[in-house]
Amino acid sequence: KILFLDDNATVNRKRMKEICRDIRARGIRVAMGCLGSLSLYDRGMMEEMWEAGFRWIHYGVESGDDALLASIHKKVSRDDARRIIAETRALGFRVRTSWILDLPGTTREQLQRTTDFILETRTEEIRLHHLALRMGSSLYDAYPAQPSSQYIHHGRQNQNLSQVPDEEMAATIEGLVRELGASHALVRNADEFLDMEALKRRSPGLKIASLCPLRYGLGWEA
Repeated sequence: KILFLDDNATVNRKRMKEICRDIRARGIRVAMGCLGSLSLYDRGMMEEMWEAGFRWIHYGVESGDDALLASIHKKVSRDDARRIIAETRALGFRVRTSWILDLPGTTREQLQRTTDFILETRTEEIRLHHLALRMGSSLYDAYPAQPSSQYIHHGRQNQNLSQVPDEEMAATIEGLVRELGASHALVRNADEFLDMEALKRRSPGLKIASLCPLRYGLGWEA
């Protein structure tokens, strides 16, 4: 398996299509995955990627609320995300979605819309994040008094910038993962990925909801 851990492998459609055509021309048969962007989704490109051997893609959806999506400049709506996820899965791709539950200003109602959307889409892999303010982003500039770490997997790195108190946020997350437990194996510690047989017993289709770094290469084959 090969993972294109580009900042965003689908940013340049022309480049990706050329890569796919070259892979096919050389007769290379290997399963591939990549990071992608909802705002750059192109069905024709995705069809070419599938023919070349791509089987997995990660979309950073982040929120199920249109106002919050606009606040972080996602350039897509909740309806756009729903359609793109459905089309991508219909093509055969295994889809990972990641979500930031404590975006600045998030209200209880907006948090509920996001958790409802996660439960509605139930992609094969779900990664739940706290906010990490990355240097160069508009949010980093808006909230300058933050820790120096930029590693997204460090858990909560800054004060809670949402309108939902910490205890209520934690309770909401626990309620969400309980709901997901009907369809996904919940992973709280990355060490759980060391015993794949145990994980498969919990979820034969390797549907994973994760509160920690999520292993790559699960369930996608050439």
